[in-house]
Amino acid sequence: ENGLFLPDTVEELLDPGRNAGAFIHNASWGQAFAIAYSSLTREFDNYLHENDDFLLVMPAGNSGDTDSAIVNPALGKNVLTVGATETFGDGLR
Repeated sequence: ENGLFLPDTVEELLDPGRNAGAFIHNASWGQAFAIAYSSLTREFDNYLHENDDFLLVMPAGNSGDTDSAIVNPALGKNVLTVGATETFGDGLR
């Protein structure tokens, strides 16, 4: 209904950009509170393994039950995960 959603397959999400010549995909989203390797993450890993000239960049996540939680699909083995080392302090105001 409302809100964001993923296409039915990882290919539907990533192939249009790849087919247009993009080999780096930056996705600034993740599954909230999903801190275990999931079937979705496995799909991304499989896609990236089969397309080894393609790079997926994901945020580590801003949620989870600990300050150091990394959410899916950033847990992927073939994903470049980007995160911060500080969550508060004078340098981040």
